[in-house]
Amino acid sequence: MKITTTYLCITALTIVLLMIGYQYTKTNHIAPITVQVHQKATTDKTDIQSIPLKGYIVYDCGDQHPGLCGGWSDRMSGMFSAYVISVMLRKHFLIRYTRSSNLTDYLAPNSFDWKYNSAILANRSWGYQNFVSETPDAIKKQDLTGLDTLFSKDVNFVRINWDYTEHFRKFPGLQKVIPWLLELHFSDIYLKFFNTLFKPTNMITKAVKKVVQNVTKLACAHIRIGRSDTIKVDAKNTDEKQLIHIWNLLKTMEASNYSIFIATDAEFVQRRARTLFKHLLETEGRILHIDRSAEGDGVVGGYKKVVVDFFVLTKCDVLVLTLSGFGIMSSYLNTKVTQLYCLTPHELVPCSRYTVHNFYPGQVLSPV
Repeated sequence: MKITTTYLCITALTIVLLMIGYQYTKTNHIAPITVQVHQKATTDKTDIQSIPLKGYIVYDCGDQHPGLCGGWSDRMSGMFSAYVISVMLRKHFLIRYTRSSNLTDYLAPNSFDWKYNSAILANRSWGYQNFVSETPDAIKKQDLTGLDTLFSKDVNFVRINWDYTEHFRKFPGLQKVIPWLLELHFSDIYLKFFNTLFKPTNMITKAVKKVVQNVTKLACAHIRIGRSDTIKVDAKNTDEKQLIHIWNLLKTMEASNYSIFIATDAEFVQRRARTLFKHLLETEGRILHIDRSAEGDGVVGGYKKVVVDFFVLTKCDVLVLTLSGFGIMSSYLNTKVTQLYCLTPHELVPCSRYTVHNFYPGQVLSPV
């Protein structure tokens, strides 16, 4: 084969171009800093999570200490905030909940055992702090050292009823410890928290199944009236005149072969529903508020009804909410709902798990 001068020139040019291309790719294709930062974050996260847990944060809602715990959603928010504190401080998380029945009657541990046992107090220091309707300064200032000092006992009992998510998200380095608190929407944070810690007990599962079995389409409303003849010591939440909007929607749903379920804190609402709907589903038990004094027969059954109502609301295809943390919390856990409505002063407005908090701002779940 005869090699010409032209052939040699083309070959040499090709080699030069390949070398230039290789050098460009080598220096510009991947920024090493991205890989290094990612590896550093992964290493730091692993190091933090490998630190052994020391001490306890115990969410408290018991009769050992006076004062309110709040209703069902307040207690859930409090348990969530206490849990996040325990993760940030690398402490074990436990729950002592004996006010208005034991929590373990209704919820069982899921991924780890959070049940409190007084045996942990042996030869350990302990303290109690009450932050109901209050945010500790260390949380407000995102002061991790101050938070560690605040909960410096071996066993730290704490009563909280607010969600501190907005404060937690500002803590430096949170992504290394509990990244999903930054990554997820408010509603999905509670979904993850609840499913990580809890599952309904067999008693609650059977009671819920008894209500919703053989139901193909379910339209529900949680109607929080507030102060009424049923619960006299409470603030007023919903005006009776507003209920016409809910009744009209649910009548339309029933005409489309939906079964109807109403969870409420007022007997007159339940009586009215019985006259309006032929396919009304009900849970057994007395209507009461778990953090308001109740006396007489049926108190224990009433506490159970609160929890069963809550879980039924998480299974609704159509759900109507009023101003109440209870209903909002149920919507966070309801991933099958196809239509969600929020009651405003003059109408029902379509909303979603991701926008419901915009319709009911203020201190419903947190001090926003």
